[in-house]
Amino acid sequence: MDSTRRFQTKVSIDSTLSSGEIAGTVVSASTGAPAPMVTVWIDYPAHRHTQRQVFTDAEGNFRIKGLPDERGILHASGLGFHPDSVPINPQTKSFVRFALPVTLVRLMY
Repeated sequence: MDSTRRFQTKVSIDSTLSSGEIAGTVVSASTGAPAPMVTVWIDYPAHRHTQRQVFTDAEGNFRIKGLPDERGILHASGLGFHPDSVPINPQTKSFVRFALPVTLVRLMY
């Protein structure tokens, strides 16, 4: 395991959520700091053009409501981070904590 990746992406059950709702947070994998303005979206492989998308707030939180009873892939991607994704079933009332690794940026002079 990469020593700079202290936090891992994790999916857990949150009984306070409604059926068809997914919530979670996005943090830096190395520091655990919240990741604001990260794009989080779910897509459905069986329906290539069906997608729901939100952005994380200042504390890295997100919530997507009104999802169909269908398995999909939940993705998180933001500037300065490597993207990550997890398979998801919205009916299981999932809380997802994405821990995104930081992307090193090489500046060209």
